Amino acid sequence: MKTQHLRILILVLLLSFIFFFGYNNYKNLSEKNTSAFVLIPTNASLILQINDLKYFSKKLESSEIWKSCSQAKYMEGLQNDIHFLDSLISKITENKQLKIGTLYFSTHKSSYNDAAILFSTSINKGVDLAGFITDIFAIPPSEITTHNYENENIYQIKRKEKDYFLAKKEGVIFGSKSKILVQDAIRQFGAENNLLSNSAFAKVKETTKENAFANLYFNFNNLMDLSDIYTAEKQKKNIFLNHFSNWAATDIFIKNNSFFASGLTHSSSANTFLSAMKNQYAAGHNICEILPHNTSMIFELCINNAKSFSDKKNAFLQKHNAYYNWEKKKKYLAENHNFDINEFLKYVEDEVGIFTISSKSKDSFEQSFSFIKSKDIGQSSIFLSGLIKSENKTEYQEHTIFNIAEPKLVSFLFGDIFSMNENAYFVAIEDYLVFGNSKAAIEYIIDNYSSNTTLSSSNHFKNFEQQISSRSNIFFYINPGKSADLLSNTLNKKWNDLFTINEDSLQKFTAFALQLNVGSPLFLNNIILFYDKDFKEELKQEWYGQLDTAFAINPQIIYNYNSKKEEVFVQDKNNKIYLFSTSGEKLWEKEIGEKIMSNVSQIDFYKNKKLQILFNTKNKLYIIDRLGRWVKNYPKNLSFEATNGHALFDYSKNRNYRILIAANDGMLYNLDKKGKQVSGWKFKKTKSNLKDKVQHFVRNGKDYILYPSKDDKMQLLARNGSKRVSYNNIANFNFNPLQIDKNGTLYGITTNGKLWRGKLDGNATEIPLANLTANSKFLIHKNTLIYSNEKTVFVVDEKFDLLHSFEVASSIKEITAFNSNIIVKTNAALYLWKDGEMKDGTPIATDGFTVVNDLDKDNKLNLIISRDDFLYNYEIE
Repeated sequence: MKTQHLRILILVLLLSFIFFFGYNNYKNLSEKNTSAFVLIPTNASLILQINDLKYFSKKLESSEIWKSCSQAKYMEGLQNDIHFLDSLISKITENKQLKIGTLYFSTHKSSYNDAAILFSTSINKGVDLAGFITDIFAIPPSEITTHNYENENIYQIKRKEKDYFLAKKEGVIFGSKSKILVQDAIRQFGAENNLLSNSAFAKVKETTKENAFANLYFNFNNLMDLSDIYTAEKQKKNIFLNHFSNWAATDIFIKNNSFFASGLTHSSSANTFLSAMKNQYAAGHNICEILPHNTSMIFELCINNAKSFSDKKNAFLQKHNAYYNWEKKKKYLAENHNFDINEFLKYVEDEVGIFTISSKSKDSFEQSFSFIKSKDIGQSSIFLSGLIKSENKTEYQEHTIFNIAEPKLVSFLFGDIFSMNENAYFVAIEDYLVFGNSKAAIEYIIDNYSSNTTLSSSNHFKNFEQQISSRSNIFFYINPGKSADLLSNTLNKKWNDLFTINEDSLQKFTAFALQLNVGSPLFLNNIILFYDKDFKEELKQEWYGQLDTAFAINPQIIYNYNSKKEEVFVQDKNNKIYLFSTSGEKLWEKEIGEKIMSNVSQIDFYKNKKLQILFNTKNKLYIIDRLGRWVKNYPKNLSFEATNGHALFDYSKNRNYRILIAANDGMLYNLDKKGKQVSGWKFKKTKSNLKDKVQHFVRNGKDYILYPSKDDKMQLLARNGSKRVSYNNIANFNFNPLQIDKNGTLYGITTNGKLWRGKLDGNATEIPLANLTANSKFLIHKNTLIYSNEKTVFVVDEKFDLLHSFEVASSIKEITAFNSNIIVKTNAALYLWKDGEMKDGTPIATDGFTVVNDLDKDNKLNLIISRDDFLYNYEIE
């Protein structure tokens, strides 16, 4: 579907293109005159008719949307192309003896792989064009090349190193940079068939308002043909899109944040796909309550009588000699899978269509989906039963995912207007059957629906919905900001360069939409390009990845010494480990047989500035490089059973590493990078069963190693493992890790709900704090103490004076920090708090495994979270 999606997206670009060409630098023209439709070649795709340029100019200049459009790079690139016409009209305006009327700018396919714009307007019949060019532009006759075509002169002029061609016929002056297009216009002038004699064009033209300051006419079929020149690869013809409808005529309205074009579309012929929509009732777009928040495109039909639509669609196929293949497949599905299409269609209700999502980590195959709304989801599933491969069904979050034998069911039932990649899997969500290309893709839809991160819940879509009708028969929606990657990857280089726009500006173009409603004989159409000047993507999904099963540990941040950015390491409950790149690519995966204890570290094993990943399980020590290769002699069996995650120390920063791991025999083992015990280690066994990670710090030139037992065995060790500090008062501590402040003072929460504080001189005291309990979570961060009481977080200074407090929706499970951000985790959500307020975009739904970092080193936070077996990377300012 990617290329078909692009073909319609080009309509957005062409609208902006012709608006610019028809307006920029033509601000002085205002007098209305007669039409020049008789010379515009009938292969026109778009025609912009400006009736009142003064008002048109005023509305554009005062709108935010136009200011943003003007930032597109193609504006600058087209300056030379339009310089000639700019100068021409400006000079005409200066001559009060000349009168210019309505302006027309029409877009045409001028050759196999190029397009051009034809400018035309009525002018005084007595004007001598050659003399006018000589006088106005001060161009000697010797520099004007005259071509004769069908007894009419075409004048060629070079401006800014570009050639332009001008002609005049019976009071109409017209020109283009394409000589062929000017010749076509001359030939069209005398032809029997022109736009005004075209019944479809004439009917819709009659419906335009006489007092409109501008009109836009477009021929959808011609647009589809024109769009091929913009793509890197030529597209296969699609009879549904290339015979969609005839001419449409609209009146243009300009608001501060949007361009509107509203009018009527002609489609009375059975040769057009749109005719199959006759007599269908409009419906709402409730599918948006199911679709993920990062949906980039929706194309849906709203039909209340699926059988009637199907019959008319088949009549359309017969008109275009395409019915035989469809009938052949129908018989095959009936005979081999017991699929009765007519029985199934009885349960189709209102909405059918396709959609795509935007994600940097997946290709278009994983991003394309289709859907059908059902009157009775149970009955619909029964009539699909012959197509279902029951042995392949799976369960996910109380939903059943089925594998279907006909992977293009929606396009088969409702036409190749929904042509896309195979959708071989489906799930029932509320009243909808949603089809995708893999189980992972369907699970992604379920996951976003379950966490309510849907399109309808997105602020940018809510703002857009206020601008459009709540019901229609055909609804096409695209988010230009989320389609930038698709456009960039699919346009050929020439047009990609022209259409490039600043990313921040593009993001604020949150919607382009086309709505069509059935009429008789004309269809009502509305087009809108919506610019949300206040748009700020509070939480942007950068990418997502999938594990085989649910998470076992928090995502770990791994530094990539080549890119100087961060990667994400994680383990699932099947004990498989994964490494994801900064951009979300799964670099590798391996099974290791046991769960990792605590966090991972990075080690320069070979002392060559290339880092490896170090971690331990209960029975083994592992070192693996960033390409997924084990360091020689690793993994290594431990001679003991570990009770905590390792601690990695490099005391002198000379890469002579020490790896400390506690064991179930009460010993704290000190290993070198090869896994051998370090000689001279003087630690004495205890009866403690250490769970927390050992910590190292230096104060006043002395090394201290915290042996964080939660009982009276807690102590500070010297580098050789001997006891350096013991405390006069050691309480029983709760489950929180002990904290160390900048002075080397230790803090912990006792089981009786007091703050324990131990100094380096061995003195320890217990301090009662307001709202502190035995279940409080605790953190020291930047000279502040942060602790919780059920749903509330308290931030106090070193004197225990309250600085801030804030509340979250449910019980707090963990408090961490990154830079100046306080990170609060509950069972269901992640919160970010900074400078006295909650960060926009949070809380965000998660099932508990999270980390916050800046992966790209761009001063934007990345929230790496889990939801079931999905790993999400969200970006937040």
